[in-house]
Amino acid sequence: MSAIPGGTACSWQETADPAASALARTLRSEMSKAGVEGPVWVPSLPPSLGEYLAPNLQPVPLIPALALVAALFYLAGAISLWRQGRRWSPVRSVSFLVGCAAIIVVMGAGIEGYGLRMFSIFMFQQLTLMMAVPPLLVIGSPGT
Repeated sequence: MSAIPGGTACSWQETADPAASALARTLRSEMSKAGVEGPVWVPSLPPSLGEYLAPNLQPVPLIPALALVAALFYLAGAISLWRQGRRWSPVRSVSFLVGCAAIIVVMGAGIEGYGLRMFSIFMFQQLTLMMAVPPLLVIGSPGT
């Protein structure tokens, strides 16, 4: 069990510290009830804007990593086009990069940990990922 500022990282392993073991069992029980298995970052501080945007990554931040890779590939392609003298709209590039940044923030910041515990935050994540991100990515026209 290792503490992270603003939250707790659960390794699901028992430790020599009885209080930490009890906390691990409690968190394991709570997360199992919610249908979440494995190691997760669970916030321990009350929600605030600073906590929502804090870079508290989950133990396996796959989706934010994929969004970052997509943004890097897109940016490399746009720079390549600009160097060749071909026209590519900066608005398209900014739109796609903002969409990738939104995915990274919604799935990689403290919002993700709070989304596991608070239905309102979970719904904010879902609506952002379903209604705000897709138009931004489509406006970027990555396949043309």
